[in-house]
Amino acid sequence: MSEETVKFSEIYKGTFNSVGQLTELVGKELTIIDVEFYDTSMGEAAVAIVEVDGKTERRHTFSEVLVKQLHAIEGHLRRGKKVLAILRKRKRYYTFE
Repeated sequence: MSEETVKFSEIYKGTFNSVGQLTELVGKELTIIDVEFYDTSMGEAAVAIVEVDGKTERRHTFSEVLVKQLHAIEGHLRRGKKVLAILRKRKRYYTFE
């Protein structure tokens, strides 16, 4: 790739300006720093700002269980606290531990 060429993913981060889905981090320990909620045509979505593997990333999810859990910790995040969690897949759904 030449110096004048950039990857599409470096320019366009999608509607939520995220680097990918939160569910791509299954099995990883992550620190949730902040969360934003959006109403979409597919239902409610959340964008979590997380620290994982030494990087801070914006990750989105449409998972009803994860959105509900993120709502539950929103008050802690608004008070400036961070939440340490591990993302797990249980049967057909995802959950934080």
